[in-house]
Amino acid sequence: MRRRGFETHLNSFYIGAYWGPRTDSVGQATVAVLRLLRELPDPELLFSTWYQLGRSLQEAKEHVFLPTEDSVRQLLLRGQNRRDIDRRSIAELGFSLTLWNGRVGHGATNLSVLIGATAEHVSNRCVLSVQQEPTSPLDMSSVPTLKQIMTVLVETLNPHRAIVSNPLLDEALEEAGVHTKVGWLTYLADDVLQEESLKATYKTTSLGASGSLVILEPIDIFGESPEDLSRVVAFGRLVQAANSAAARRA
Repeated sequence: MRRRGFETHLNSFYIGAYWGPRTDSVGQATVAVLRLLRELPDPELLFSTWYQLGRSLQEAKEHVFLPTEDSVRQLLLRGQNRRDIDRRSIAELGFSLTLWNGRVGHGATNLSVLIGATAEHVSNRCVLSVQQEPTSPLDMSSVPTLKQIMTVLVETLNPHRAIVSNPLLDEALEEAGVHTKVGWLTYLADDVLQEESLKATYKTTSLGASGSLVILEPIDIFGESPEDLSRVVAFGRLVQAANSAAARRA
């Protein structure tokens, strides 16, 4: 089940929000990212300090990132893809930034954002990746904390989907032929959850203006048992089928 190279990341997890092509100006993107950085709940001080990436850990630690309207805007502009010939920005690929919380090992967190992309096959996203041992005193895996973070992501970015997952679960879904992103916690826009098969099988709670949250409790985001993983895989199959049915109707 384990892929080569994944062994050192089996105790990491991520909270990700994803949405399709959407036109956002740099001003709109700045407002969204700044709000996100200011409103993320931070019970364990994982998100209290951010650093820009550098060529080494030491260089990165020399660039504390203070989130202001100007600093967020400049970092988003710096993260644009550019043409090789004239270095002009490629507007359809949006704006991006990546930040790090300065920790190594337990509690190390990266924030990666791509916003404003309009290219057909590019997914806008916001991903918080957290490294954490199950026995760590940090407790980011608690459902109330995860729900709070997902609420901020949904209300700030209005994604089509948001999940809490880890590399092992991603691999299990891929091996099962499930290519739709789901996790231990999954936010879905209402157009997917209109499917009766999902409503009948899983308890949903409203989240944001037009979506719902499914929590597959009991939750163990570090769990490796086949039973734990199979619960999410079964849910993923239903969501994938619902997506296919919606696409056929469209």
